[in-house]
Amino acid sequence: MKKRIISAIVMILVALPLIVMGEIPFKIAIILLALASVYEFMKAKKKEKEITSIVRFLVYIFTMAIILILN
Repeated sequence: MKKRIISAIVMILVALPLIVMGEIPFKIAIILLALASVYEFMKAKKKEKEITSIVRFLVYIFTMAIILILN
């Protein structure tokens, strides 16, 4: 439980300056977080079944494209 509280405090301390700094740093942070999430998802799926590198590459590209389009 303490680990989650400490993680939340660290994330707040990281997120607030990004929000205050403006649009570009915030978008970069969102892209990095989305790519990290996709990486973790792909790592979890890799345990079940082998995922080819081309599929991983395409997932990363589509993730970045969707984020950039929605912003």
